[in-house]
Amino acid sequence: MPKTKNALTRLLAIDQCLHDQSRHYGLRELRDACNDALSLKDSEGVSMRTIQNDLEYMRSDNGYAADIEEYWIDRRKYFKYRDPHFTIAGFPSIVRSMAYCSSCLAWCRVSRGMR
Repeated sequence: MPKTKNALTRLLAIDQCLHDQSRHYGLRELRDACNDALSLKDSEGVSMRTIQNDLEYMRSDNGYAADIEEYWIDRRKYFKYRDPHFTIAGFPSIVRSMAYCSSCLAWCRVSRGMR
């Protein structure tokens, strides 16, 4: 399956990390969180460049216009939301995508006789 098919899973994993203000998340930590989320779906891991592209998408007006702060600790760059209450999970596009996926899964189960 192409990596772009897992974009929603990656974005939600990154969102969860950036929302957590108690830890510091750099590119490595964000990649590890995404790879952990993707491993639950039996998908291959992603590169650092993919994480960078996802962060840029989240910041863009075409994405979620997220105000992501970059800060440095001991020569390492970390990321977090400026507003600790911000999350992309409640955006209408995410809710629609999740509802669409749920309905597709329900249809697959019915058509294959699964429950």
